[in-house]
Amino acid sequence: MIPNIQDRIVYNSPVIEIDYSGEQVIVKTSGNKIYEADKILVTVPLTILQNSFINFTPSLPDEKLDALTLVEMPDGLKVFIEFSERFYPDIVMFDDLLQASINSNHTYYNAAFGKDSKRNVLALFAVVQPATRYTSLQTEEAIFNKVMGELDAIFDGKASQYYVKHIIQNWSQEPFIQGSYSHYDDYDALDILAQPIDNKVFFAGEAYSSESQATVHGAAETAYQMIERMLKA
Repeated sequence: MIPNIQDRIVYNSPVIEIDYSGEQVIVKTSGNKIYEADKILVTVPLTILQNSFINFTPSLPDEKLDALTLVEMPDGLKVFIEFSERFYPDIVMFDDLLQASINSNHTYYNAAFGKDSKRNVLALFAVVQPATRYTSLQTEEAIFNKVMGELDAIFDGKASQYYVKHIIQNWSQEPFIQGSYSHYDDYDALDILAQPIDNKVFFAGEAYSSESQATVHGAAETAYQMIERMLKA
């Protein structure tokens, strides 16, 4: 799909205003670029709406604003570390097997498992409170030192011994993400948030998926569904 639309993708141009008060929807970016359309599809994370990063005219309906208070995107991050030798199992559990199957919010796993790669890459996945223990450290250096300290404690210093390089994906610190993925207090809010406004402003993303929430494919599926709805409206 990308090759067909590559010349129409605009980067580094955050949307700051959406005016749907007239016949056309007017979209304004931080660089004062103006776009006009019959309909638009908004795919930003819910945190961007919750924090009023985008100014809507008219304001978002009250029921949507109320629904936004019933969902949160808590802290989340991934850390990928490459080692010269593999010294770890495919999964490192911090609790017993039953607890780990119920709560997978804090897991080290073999990121090369099932992939066509001979590289030794161990990854940390953490969301909600387990993630906050890392993201609250503020700097990537502090996060990395904490992770390596944990691994050295588990594997008798082998993490530092075989370390090659690493990358940190701190979703909480990404200015246009600001969290992991949606966690609902009331799933009735999902239906409200997914509803278009005046058949002009439509919404898609993982937060609007009733079956595949918190996943990339869930986000993609809602986009297909909403585009189909836009074309029929």
